Amino acid sequence: MPVIEWGESTLYYESYGTGRPLVFLHGMAGNTLVWWQQVAFLEERYRCILVDQRGWGRSTGPLPEPWTDAFVPNLEAVLEELGVEEFAVVAQSMGGWTVDAFCRPRWTAGPWRCSLNSQSTVVVFVTAMDS
Repeated sequence: MPVIEWGESTLYYESYGTGRPLVFLHGMAGNTLVWWQQVAFLEERYRCILVDQRGWGRSTGPLPEPWTDAFVPNLEAVLEELGVEEFAVVAQSMGGWTVDAFCRPRWTAGPWRCSLNSQSTVVVFVTAMDS
């Protein structure tokens, strides 16, 4: 079972296929299993990286507050563990909060730089919230 020990937490992830990395982040109360149909189709062309966000699925640890940016260090830990420098992302609901918080300070700076271009597509469905 691929996990990363991160502080008081254990972060679970899965990786399938080869090619350009495509990271999947689930919504609240979800886990890596919500992506099984997408991965079955996409793993032939992409390296699909699925992450159970802290406190959900097979990841352990306290649920952070506020949720809007608290999962970013966990995403960074998985990317570092796998040596991923560039990736596209598919996120749903709470996963979208993580992507938004991850990208906000990185539009022009690294170590990961977020950009929207013809090579990168971000698909995010996020519920309304105050930030």
